[in-house]
Amino acid sequence: MASHDFDRISHQQSSSASLIREHAKQAEAHLSRHSEPESEWEKGRAAPKKKSIKTHSIGQLKWVWYRKARPLWDLQQYDSASRGVVGSLGLLWTHRNGRRMIPVLGAILTIILTLVDPFGQALVQLEDCTVVDPSVRSTIATTHHANLLDPDPSNVHTLNGGAMGPMMIGMLNESLIPPVAFDCPTGNCTYPKPYHSSGYCSKCKDVSDQVVKTNESTWYWKAANITLSVNTGSQYVSGNSGVLKMAAENIFSVSPVASVQIMASQLTQCKDNSTTPWRCRTYGAAVCEINPCVISYTGQVEIGSLKEEIMDTSEVWSSGDENDNKYMGSVDVSCVNTTERNALQDAGFHIGSDTKWLAYNVSYYRQNNSYIVVNDSIVRPECLYMIDEQQLGAMSALFYNDAFINTDVSTMVTPAGYFLYGEIQWQAIWNRGVLEFADVQRAFDGLTRGLTTFARSNPIDSSEGGIGDSFWNGTSYRNTTCVRIQWQWISYLATASFGVIVFFIGTIIMTRATLEVNGQDYKTSILPLMFHGIAFRDPEASYKDLGFTSDMAAEADKLYVQFEAAERGWQFVEKKVA
Repeated sequence: MASHDFDRISHQQSSSASLIREHAKQAEAHLSRHSEPESEWEKGRAAPKKKSIKTHSIGQLKWVWYRKARPLWDLQQYDSASRGVVGSLGLLWTHRNGRRMIPVLGAILTIILTLVDPFGQALVQLEDCTVVDPSVRSTIATTHHANLLDPDPSNVHTLNGGAMGPMMIGMLNESLIPPVAFDCPTGNCTYPKPYHSSGYCSKCKDVSDQVVKTNESTWYWKAANITLSVNTGSQYVSGNSGVLKMAAENIFSVSPVASVQIMASQLTQCKDNSTTPWRCRTYGAAVCEINPCVISYTGQVEIGSLKEEIMDTSEVWSSGDENDNKYMGSVDVSCVNTTERNALQDAGFHIGSDTKWLAYNVSYYRQNNSYIVVNDSIVRPECLYMIDEQQLGAMSALFYNDAFINTDVSTMVTPAGYFLYGEIQWQAIWNRGVLEFADVQRAFDGLTRGLTTFARSNPIDSSEGGIGDSFWNGTSYRNTTCVRIQWQWISYLATASFGVIVFFIGTIIMTRATLEVNGQDYKTSILPLMFHGIAFRDPEASYKDLGFTSDMAAEADKLYVQFEAAERGWQFVEKKVA
């Protein structure tokens, strides 16, 4: 646990009431945000309702266009183009031969910006998200030295009765084991860095090929000296048929805690005889071991529910004897600092680049009937994980003597009915003969996980040589509303904005190059036409009969005018075009 967030704190269980209050506050905050008036940046997203640069520029270009004689109808085209898409399409048609690139650019920009305007809301998106909340602390329980013994001093070699519940539950359904103690006030937390805890692991091996079927009703396993047979006598006579037998052996060369030999018979016949699982044989045998270990986890709390994943396990332990007490130690190499690493190497420990755990001798001395860690250890307690013989002895007593594992299951059929005998958990595992090797492995995995869960919540107190409560710090998240920028739309509008700038500069250049000062500020105004009108070549000509717009448009398309200085000022002057 190099530079980990190990700390000794006073732990408080995450209660459902506090979790509900937290979510209620978040929901209220979320509601208040959405009920508030539109913020300034939201208002800024709406399309402005005033004339834009392009509108004024197109309006100005119509005066430039009439520096030569043009159809009067073109005036209408420019005016419409400054107002929207339809007019811009007309202006493009007017300049379809590419006579003026700047007006064409203005028309294209009008179309583009008008089309993208409905998508302005897509520039940013509001969505529910989770963010790190550094003000809230989240923790999860671990243990370096668990206290599994009965709290009654007269039962120092008896396993704590509180461990039995999680173990039994784990054997039957591992998912129902109560979670370890954790504190996540926001209901959403992560523990992404691997954290470690001392506990227990199991492993099983299928040895069914060692079982010999001596006849149609008897199976013999020589290595375990186990015989299972079907009762062929009278159904009124005692002599139950053995169907499941467990024999626990305390073989320290195999396992420090337990080596359990399991044999099952009278299994339900499988339908596929091409494979060789237990049910296709109708019998099976396995050897399972239970070992102390250090387990590495990562964890996550979602909506108040904890999910942990086992990343790795280690069974690297050192053992030694002082008086009549055995203890085992293991050091987390990633936790030690440079001074401790150098001290370990000076003491003869080999630490390679891939060394994760070191077998480490732990020293104790007796004080008030307790065993206290000697303070001159070169490794800090938070880097050290321990198991002592008193706890191993208590577990052995349970496994070997109390029929928790060292037991059998048998059946009897009588006129009164079908009877099943044996420990209830093993009856459920045998499951009327629907049993496979995977079920046995799952049962032992659940047993050790339940025991480890209890151990993590019951560390040895610091006054008795442990380090007391140890909790791993995680990261807390809270629900909020996030603003997500759609960069593809931003880049699109940025390109269009650049086009508007080019168009504006082009308009200025064309205006400066073609018009005198008095005609440079008309832009979209129609006042010049209203004040000065049109100077016709034939003053007697009359267009009074043109009452409809269509008639006016037809005549305007034939009437050529030029915007020039006249006696009455700048005005449109009719020109004759050959």
